[in-house]
Amino acid sequence: MLGTELGPGEATALIDRETESRSAAVVDLGSNTARLVVYRYVPGTWFRLEDSIREPIRLAEGLAAEGRLRPAAVKRALGALKMFADFGAASDVESLEVFATSGLRDAANGGEVASEIRRLGLDVAVLSGEQEAELGVLASASAANAVITVGDVIANDLFGTTLAAHSQTMLWD
Repeated sequence: MLGTELGPGEATALIDRETESRSAAVVDLGSNTARLVVYRYVPGTWFRLEDSIREPIRLAEGLAAEGRLRPAAVKRALGALKMFADFGAASDVESLEVFATSGLRDAANGGEVASEIRRLGLDVAVLSGEQEAELGVLASASAANAVITVGDVIANDLFGTTLAAHSQTMLWD
């Protein structure tokens, strides 16, 4: 609408739509990095990336050799997740969803770590290898600025080959 004049009541309608907006956050708990992204949206109309935080955690450090997540790596991951939860609470984020990938999925103690994450008050979904691969393809397409949806999932390329995804119903209902 650059250079377009707004008619009577149109500016107020735009402001009203902004005040209807909500905020939702998604965490990608990857093998090396945890990333929080916050979206502002109005259900059924628009969404935009509002904020993001990236924290190197090296969760899978030693996993290949030992088959388990090391205590220091778990501590880094939990610290990052606690920071993300605190950020979400301070920012009035309405929902925060955590998705974990192969680092947590492949570890013998992954279930124990997921329980520790839940003790922080966060629910964590551990993606299957197939889900992670499918979302990786969607993320690659998304990097071309395409709006990517499959079923009720929106994919957003976060960093490298990992991504966060969340239910469209959160944004569009």
